Amino acid sequence: MKLLPLIICTWISSLCLGQTPEGYYLLKKADSLLSQKEYQQASAVYTTIINSQLWKISEIDYYNLCKASALSGNKDSAFSILEILATKLKYYDLKQLSQDDSFSKMHKDSRWKRILNLVSENKLSAQRKKNLKLEKMLVKVFDDDQKARENYSNISNSKGFNSPEADSVGMLLDKVDSINLTIVEGVLDNYGWLGKEVVSEKGTNALWLIIDHAEPAIQKKYIGIMKKAIGEGTLEGKYLALVEDRIALDSGKQQIYGTQYTLNEKSNVNELLPVIDIEHIDIRRAKVGLTPLREYLKENQITIYPKSYR
Repeated sequence: MKLLPLIICTWISSLCLGQTPEGYYLLKKADSLLSQKEYQQASAVYTTIINSQLWKISEIDYYNLCKASALSGNKDSAFSILEILATKLKYYDLKQLSQDDSFSKMHKDSRWKRILNLVSENKLSAQRKKNLKLEKMLVKVFDDDQKARENYSNISNSKGFNSPEADSVGMLLDKVDSINLTIVEGVLDNYGWLGKEVVSEKGTNALWLIIDHAEPAIQKKYIGIMKKAIGEGTLEGKYLALVEDRIALDSGKQQIYGTQYTLNEKSNVNELLPVIDIEHIDIRRAKVGLTPLREYLKENQITIYPKSYR
C-alpha cells in the first residue's frame, strides 16, 4: 500500500505550556465569531485562550484579536495587543496594518503613529535578516516539489497508478526529489534550519517538505536540527510529528500522532495506519499543535480507523 503523499493579563510566551483539544475548538469558535462580525464575543474567546494557555496563539490570532477589539470599539485593548504584536512578536507587515480598515477609527490617536513606527522598524530589521539568494533557491525547491507531485497525482488518477504513464511521471518525480534533497541537505549542513524571517514562509516550508519526503535514514539525520529549530521557534512541532510518525512506521512501530494514512486497495478508501494508545491521541496531537484526530479524519476522508477512538 502507498502512503499518500478583551484584556490580556500579561504577555504570554509563544511557547504554550499546555495545548489541549479544547483549546483548538475554542480558537475555531473565536475565528467563527470574528467572521460572523460578533466582535465582542470573539475578543472574549481569543482572550480566554491566551490567558488560559489552552492553545498556542499565533501572530495571526493576535492580529485577529486586535481586529475584533478595534471593531467592537475597545480601542485601548486593540492598542495593547498591537503593542504585543510589534514589540514581542516583531510583527512587520506594515502594508497590511496601514491598509486594514478595521483600524481606521484608531488612525487619529497618537498611539497609532508609534505602532506604525515600531512595525516599520521591524520591517527594516526583517529585511536585514533576509538571505534573498537562499530564499529564491528554496522557493523554487518548494514549487518544483509541488508541481511534480501534482502532475504525478493527476496522471495516476486519470491513467491508473500502475499505468506506463504514471511510471514515467513517477521517474521524473524521483529525479526532482533527488535534486531537491541535494539542495536542502546542503542548506541544512551549512546553515542549519532557516526560519521564515530568513528565507520566507515558503522557503522554510521547503526544508521540512523535502525532509518529509526523504528516506528514513535522511529523516533521522536531521531530527536533531529540527528539534533545535523548535526550541528556537523557527519550526512548529507539528512538522516534526509528521516526520517522527514516518520514522516509527518504517521501523515497524506504531505512529505516535496519527498523521499517516494509506489507500486501502481492497475497499478503495483511506485507512489510518497503526497508532499507539489511540484513546489519548488528541492530547499528544494538541501538545505539538495538531488538530484533534476527528478533524484530520474528516479533512482527509479517512474512514477506516480503530473504533476505540471516539
